[in-house]
Amino acid sequence: MAGSITRKAIIDSYMKLVKTVPFNKITVGDIAEEAGINRQTFYYHFRDIIDLLTESTKEYVLKELDGEDDFSNSMMKLYAIMLRHSSSILNVYHHVEVNEFKHRMNDIILPIATFLVDAASGDIPLSDEDYDIAVKYTTSMTATFIIEWIDKGMYKDPEKFSRFADLLESNMKNTIEFLRS
Repeated sequence: MAGSITRKAIIDSYMKLVKTVPFNKITVGDIAEEAGINRQTFYYHFRDIIDLLTESTKEYVLKELDGEDDFSNSMMKLYAIMLRHSSSILNVYHHVEVNEFKHRMNDIILPIATFLVDAASGDIPLSDEDYDIAVKYTTSMTATFIIEWIDKGMYKDPEKFSRFADLLESNMKNTIEFLRS
């Protein structure tokens, strides 16, 4: 299999397994067997299952958000994506050590936060240092909110998520204005 085809087969196999098998029971061997590859091929593409989870999630979410330039719409798309995959997300959440989950959630949110900062800042120029501050702020706020939401069972409340998105966008604009001055 070509590299990108193999990578996709690994991700698809993982996504299939995580829907029905507790996350902590999934092995590299299970994923490799489902994908029709050997374990070494898995390790060529990913360091471990957590790396697979993190990288595949980032790729998927960014692909879903591609072309979106409105901050609130982006956040509501993120909400919809997470709801569609809530059983898998809750499976991982309940079977991964809390600090590891938080660390990986920040890894997943970082490129999304970058995307959101770009959407919020528009044509407002920021120095590299200030841009990094804005991205870290957005990553932290978004990850904290999402982890709390996941911890409470990923309740379906688009209004609350929308209010958070509006608050975050307002804070982002204020932060960008502050950093610009």
